[in-house]
Amino acid sequence: MTVTEARLFAAAVAAAILYALSRTRKGEEVTAEVLEDIIVTGRRVASWAMPAAGKPYQALFDAATIKYSLPPDLLARQAQQESRFRQDIITGRTRSGAGAIGIMQIIPKWHPELDPGDAAADERAALDPARAIDYAGKFMRRLYQRFGTWSLALAAYNAGEGNVSRYGGIPPFPETQAYVADITNDVRVS
Repeated sequence: MTVTEARLFAAAVAAAILYALSRTRKGEEVTAEVLEDIIVTGRRVASWAMPAAGKPYQALFDAATIKYSLPPDLLARQAQQESRFRQDIITGRTRSGAGAIGIMQIIPKWHPELDPGDAAADERAALDPARAIDYAGKFMRRLYQRFGTWSLALAAYNAGEGNVSRYGGIPPFPETQAYVADITNDVRVS
């Protein structure tokens, strides 16, 4: 087995494990046949595929997905929605009107725990893809634990926790509703 084949096999096994974890947490049974199919065929569980511009960050998404027990592809698909993997956004040359920066479009002043210290440290962390992706994974896990579904966690990431609590669900903001629908449809989570 070559190094490339070993990496592909390891990625397939990891995908099968993540799939099984996400399904068993929902109380669903996962058969050995389904897991074997994922490993043998390399079939993706979700319909979404990482665009070429996002591939340099794949290992970072995989690490955060495993570390924080996130559904496969959720964080990577979220990053695509946030930054489109555009280098001007990832590097901070282009910022959102709300002040969001980096690959995960984090607003440093709203996330002082990103890098405890001063505001400049928070901004540097938001612009560092490795730190931003890890932080977003940790934050998404916390939002999921608070709200109970990935849809509501995504809504809270996009519109803020206060808005999800205030409206008792996905807020009635067209941007947030589209954000949640686009991501959940692509990675098949609810």
